[in-house]
Amino acid sequence: MDSKTGDLELHVNGWSEKKRAEFALKLLQSVSTSTLSSVTSKLLPLLHRDFLVQLPIELASHILSFTDLQTVARASSVCRQWWTIAHDNSVWRTLFKSTGFKVNENFLDQCLKNPGLFWEGERRLQNERWEAEKRAKAAATTEDMSGTNKDALHVFGREDIKKLRSVPSSSQLHPSHTVRGGSSHIKFLPINDERAVSSSFNPKNPSSASPVRYQRRDSLTTPGLYDGDDISPSFAHDSGFLDKVIMHASVGSLGSGPLGSTSLYGSSPTFSKGKSALYHSLLHGDVEASGRPGTPPPTVRSLFTKNPDDERYSGLDWKHIYKQHKLLQRNWRDDVRNSRSITGHDEAVYCLQFDDDKIISGSRDDTIRVWDMKTGALRNTLAGHTASVLCLQYDGQTIVSGSSDATMILWDLPTGRVLRTMHGHTEHVLNVRFDRDHIVSASRDKTVKVWTRKRTGGGECRMTLRGHRASVNCVQLNGGVIVSASGDRLIKLWSMETGEVIRSLQGHEGGIACVQYDGRLIISGSSDTTIKVWDVRMPDAHARTLTGHTNLVRTLQFDAHRLVSGSYDESIKLWDLRATSSARTNSSLGLGGRRARGTPPSSPESPRAVDSGTGSPVSSSGLLHNIEHAHAERVFKIQFDEARIVSCSEDKVIRIWDYSSNVDARFFV
Repeated sequence: MDSKTGDLELHVNGWSEKKRAEFALKLLQSVSTSTLSSVTSKLLPLLHRDFLVQLPIELASHILSFTDLQTVARASSVCRQWWTIAHDNSVWRTLFKSTGFKVNENFLDQCLKNPGLFWEGERRLQNERWEAEKRAKAAATTEDMSGTNKDALHVFGREDIKKLRSVPSSSQLHPSHTVRGGSSHIKFLPINDERAVSSSFNPKNPSSASPVRYQRRDSLTTPGLYDGDDISPSFAHDSGFLDKVIMHASVGSLGSGPLGSTSLYGSSPTFSKGKSALYHSLLHGDVEASGRPGTPPPTVRSLFTKNPDDERYSGLDWKHIYKQHKLLQRNWRDDVRNSRSITGHDEAVYCLQFDDDKIISGSRDDTIRVWDMKTGALRNTLAGHTASVLCLQYDGQTIVSGSSDATMILWDLPTGRVLRTMHGHTEHVLNVRFDRDHIVSASRDKTVKVWTRKRTGGGECRMTLRGHRASVNCVQLNGGVIVSASGDRLIKLWSMETGEVIRSLQGHEGGIACVQYDGRLIISGSSDTTIKVWDVRMPDAHARTLTGHTNLVRTLQFDAHRLVSGSYDESIKLWDLRATSSARTNSSLGLGGRRARGTPPSSPESPRAVDSGTGSPVSSSGLLHNIEHAHAERVFKIQFDEARIVSCSEDKVIRIWDYSSNVDARFFV
């Protein structure tokens, strides 16, 4: 720089910013186009600041934790630094919490003591996949699927593979190809376009990388996908397909390797030239895993963060837990299940309850039996009632059962010994529920009784609730409120403290056979073959009617996500509770928005049916799946957890419907 140029620079720096800008514009207008292009390429990086990379990793991951799975998946494909942030443990832990599902804390506590347990299930599943893949390679494949990666076929299905094959390669795209989907106009550069990556990026030195600059303003918010290749508008907004791609791309392998191979152990992504690694593996099936499935993680340290004492489970690999949860929910959504049966009762099985270790059932043969959940073997038989065992509930130490002999028995669960027999009802005890301090029973004598609960010396009748005009078939206890349902078609809410009726709900056209109350929603099943969803926060209880069963709805259970019902029509039905709880629309099915098997699509022109009892909309739109002929005779009881439905029937059989195929369900049950 000569002295005149230096003097000019000093002179210009003394001007105001506005005057300097005007001067710079005039200078740029005076140069050739090629020179202007060169200057512009040097100025552009100054206009882009990667705020996420510049922030501390703790703050960057905290920001990303406020997003959803799709955003995290897209963010992880931007550059290596974003990949690292997107795979931070806190992001995946928050994503899992946002689902509303719970983990099996007992198992997580065991993992903290013995980290090898964490990966034990994954190694077993990988070995099973390895064996399945070998068998699949030995079998002949159809001509149209030749060369397709077996893992991709397992995850995506044949129709989706065909969709992927219709996607143009990045070499066929214009450098600033535009995808139009809905109202969005997404503009970006292919991953192999040299203008998409800063010239300072060095694959051997990720720390030197500048963020990938796609020509895409809404890359983190626009519905759709981006993994380095164009997305065909025909399925860019297909929610079911999107869910599969997210599973494979973000929770499975983001770089090389099939689903669940390398990413479980924290491997780095592979930024391929040309087609992305995921896209390439789906089309050609030639991306190999980093090692044989079943190989343990490189180090036990990969399970834990640098500060495992932050919270009790903060150090566990939450991306792996989230992946298992996502796979499990996909099985529920797609009705992927196995079933097995337990037999041994001499008569119909009326009631049951289960946990991960055991199933306890009550029968018309007057006995209560304890079965091993894993093997189905009979562990113990409890005899004490002189007539059918109609209902039961247990916790860690005690069982309370009710019988047609009009008595209730308090049992010691470990030994099977009778602790106390409670008399008070004059007819069949149809249902029992208890909390820490009280036992509530419902009877054919039209009453509800509240009993004291103590392991020793309890069992005194505290109060009797009268008001129903027919048998009280079921009862619930939640937060100081008792909910009872009767053959008189009424649901009553009672105060535990005073015994007074708080509210009565009417709407069913037949006797009510089952009910559940979670503190906000009441869901009931009736002999009128319908299920009603009530929101007790609303003045009119906001009843909604679900149709689908063809006989009395005998049993049901729901959580925050799904409803399962069993009926005398021998079927078990799964419903999307998020859809059935909405009175404003029938179109939001959730969980992929799929119709139940064998259910015809509804006509958009047909008027919505109205319940004659309540005037509320009648809908079967929340129906996900229908297990027809689940039993050979009437279904009496169902219960489910995160991975299983267990049912019993008049056919003397207990059936276990397991949705944990290819999933390590120990984290949830």
